[in-house]
Amino acid sequence: MSKGLISKFQLFRDDFRFWLGKKLFDIRKIDFDCNDTKVFLFIRNDSKYGDSVISSFAMKAIKENIPNSVIKVISSNNTYDFYQKMAFVDTVYSLNKRPSYFEIFKIARGLGNIDIAINAQDIVKMKDLFLLRMISAKSNAGVLPDVKMYNLLLKNDGHYIERFKSLLSSFNIMHYDDSYIIPLSSHCRERMTPQFKNKKVVFFNPFGSNKSKSMNEETICRIIPIFARNGFSVFLSSSPSTSNLVNHICQKFNDNVFCDEHCASIDDVATHIDMSDIVVSVDTATVHIATGLKKKTLAIYHPDMSSYTRWHPNNPHSRTFFSQELDNVNAFNDQELQDVWSTMIG
Repeated sequence: MSKGLISKFQLFRDDFRFWLGKKLFDIRKIDFDCNDTKVFLFIRNDSKYGDSVISSFAMKAIKENIPNSVIKVISSNNTYDFYQKMAFVDTVYSLNKRPSYFEIFKIARGLGNIDIAINAQDIVKMKDLFLLRMISAKSNAGVLPDVKMYNLLLKNDGHYIERFKSLLSSFNIMHYDDSYIIPLSSHCRERMTPQFKNKKVVFFNPFGSNKSKSMNEETICRIIPIFARNGFSVFLSSSPSTSNLVNHICQKFNDNVFCDEHCASIDDVATHIDMSDIVVSVDTATVHIATGLKKKTLAIYHPDMSSYTRWHPNNPHSRTFFSQELDNVNAFNDQELQDVWSTMIG
């Protein structure tokens, strides 16, 4: 079966499941009323770390502006520690990205009374509707107007942060710090300080969420010398799936190109960014971390303006460099990249 037919089948299957989920689980809520809302549940089991970073400020703002408010989060396994480190989050529940209906039922029963559940994702699946039905909150907030359980529709244009600003506005919260909250690892900082000490460091992450958003070895090796100039060293970021490739690349260069062979978590990555002077990344999650840490950033993105509008760096210290092909972040002119880089460090 061709990839095109498989994609069409998957789209039909997802649409059918969403339609069936609405028939089985979607019920209309009473009109939204912000009064007496104290217990907030953020549903964030989508495993998207960057989205979690962007929404973090809203939880803090609610805690600071609504007396006796309680913040609960349903997270994925890989973002559980992120929320556990947030002083303004009261309870974190872990739910698999693809849970069974029994797991959903079990976690919903253990939440207690919820005044409002917030699911700000673009795609709502059948199991997401089942989760909302089982939670049975007084109010539900989301962005899809055809979900009847959403009696508070969040803003659905512009940058992703606007969804959470509109949530705060619905509770008459107007004055707050919209900086992203970034947990850091003291253990990682202690371990990596000798390598970062007395260096001007460029944090370089050439790996995105899939192959089309990631640079290949040839491109990485070709552009590292662009960044390793003017006294800069290059820290090449890695994950467990890319560590072997990164180690191999680092061996091709001298000591001014280095990595962390023991990087174990996204908190480690955030600490690497915090220890660096400037960030270059093709990945929105690390770009959002850099924004939260107020780092000068060069974001390298596909020329997809719709996606860019939603996920741009939102950082006054950033520049964006677009590749020349929609599905190939390796396609760009090296001299043009060099020119943009020169304006950033000049």
